[in-house]
Amino acid sequence: MSAVSEFRDALANQAGPTLLSLANSRPSLNIGDLKSLVAEYPVLGELTLSELVSGVEGKTRGRKPGKKMEAKVGKVVKAVGRRSKAWNVRTGEGRAALDTAVLAALSELGGKDVAAGPLRDNLGATAHQLRTSLNRHIEGGIVTFTGKARGTRYSMV
Repeated sequence: MSAVSEFRDALANQAGPTLLSLANSRPSLNIGDLKSLVAEYPVLGELTLSELVSGVEGKTRGRKPGKKMEAKVGKVVKAVGRRSKAWNVRTGEGRAALDTAVLAALSELGGKDVAAGPLRDNLGATAHQLRTSLNRHIEGGIVTFTGKARGTRYSMV
């Protein structure tokens, strides 16, 4: 075994305990963070959610792991897909980034008569974030809408 492969194996063996330590010190760790970590370090995708949660103090609340908890972290991250994009709309820069992404997604989806669902899926934004961004565009005269409730469709001007 070469020194390089031995070093990689040693790093892989420490990846799981390091992630558990990180989860302990950062209770705000979310699926977006996990997605980034798994993308950079694929070996982390082999941990089960049960291992991750049981290794984090105070997170289990006496709950026994079930089948859902036996899923691999990597599979959960892939299942969430684009929805893990975290939009920080508490800052002007974050709102501007979302607004730009909304226009790009609207254009990508044809730009005419687009429902909110595909936009939300494309962006990974919450319904409230998307609605607020679309309202800013409507007030600015960049986007128009027709219909009500589920029938609402958005179009670029």
